[in-house]
Amino acid sequence: MNGIEELRTYLIENKEEFRPEWGGGHDDVLQTEFDSFIRSGKTAEQFYKESKILLYHLTWFGEDQWKRPYHRVIRENFAPPTTMLEYGCGVASDGLKFTELGYEVKFMDMESECTQFAEWRFRTHGVKDAKVHRFNEPLDKVDLVFAFDVVEHVEDPKKLLSEIEQHARHVAVNFLTQTGEPADGKEHLHYHHDAQELVNWIKGHSEIIQERDFDYARFLIYRPNEQIVIPERAARARRSVPAIISPDHSGKEVSYG
Repeated sequence: MNGIEELRTYLIENKEEFRPEWGGGHDDVLQTEFDSFIRSGKTAEQFYKESKILLYHLTWFGEDQWKRPYHRVIRENFAPPTTMLEYGCGVASDGLKFTELGYEVKFMDMESECTQFAEWRFRTHGVKDAKVHRFNEPLDKVDLVFAFDVVEHVEDPKKLLSEIEQHARHVAVNFLTQTGEPADGKEHLHYHHDAQELVNWIKGHSEIIQERDFDYARFLIYRPNEQIVIPERAARARRSVPAIISPDHSGKEVSYG
């Protein structure tokens, strides 16, 4: 089953109606839902914990090819059974793909409608560590923490990255370049952050392992200072030649000019 089929099965088992019209990954539907939470006096955190439409949105999004280039770069640099942590996992679609390839993946997020579904998926897939750990829960460091499409949801990205680094020997993260509102003290679904400023901040205390520019995001793999060197098996797997990813997000490489 793919993620959408799994969501349908999960909801039926819980005697809930399956509402495919809430899926499709339409940002305007999600934004409307977020705005309704804020207007009702609820917080962004309550939205992330309670929204059913977010559950559908992330499930549909997890079946899209959007993040395939990130997966490819990680596989080029880290071979199974690298230990990983998916930070801000939501419905855990990315981490589950890595578990199927032989990586040892743990998951971290707040308790929510999305993570309840994620833990059901873990049991279905036979995941070894079949739980979503809570933010700031003490965990042994892993070889790689990855956080895809997480930074744009927080007002203070440097604080978030510092928290991620506490769990990581290496970090993989993306910064969207075409979305968001300015950090103005108000709660937003997406914040716009200066990607180059964040890259420069990271370079000030880290070794950059990979840096890629996609047409929609900056993507980094880096090693924070005072961490271990990249594992030999990962170095053998790594290809250092940068790639330009085609605008359809298919992962096909195209050359300059």
